Amino acid sequence: MREEEYGSTELEGLWEAYRWATPEPEASANFQPELWARIETERPVSWVGPLEWLAARLVPLAAAVTLAMAVLVWSGNGLLGSYVDVLAADLLEDQQPALFLSSGEAI
Repeated sequence: MREEEYGSTELEGLWEAYRWATPEPEASANFQPELWARIETERPVSWVGPLEWLAARLVPLAAAVTLAMAVLVWSGNGLLGSYVDVLAADLLEDQQPALFLSSGEAI
């Protein structure tokens, strides 16, 4: 019985020291935002933060550009025609085909 009383007294002393060291938080509507603001101010600044900020803005932009390019390609009426049409036109320009004239025409 003595050990239980001693343990209980020691435990009460620990609880009292805890209450003294950590005051009761104020119960208000701003408790959570204020708590997170204090946590954020205590966090060390790292080089990853700006990269996260940049990635959060560039990824949606890249997705939108990719989607726009896919729609342009799949629509079939791109600005310059299909890929094969552009290659054929380039090939014709490079080869400069000879003009064939029929046998009675004047030059």
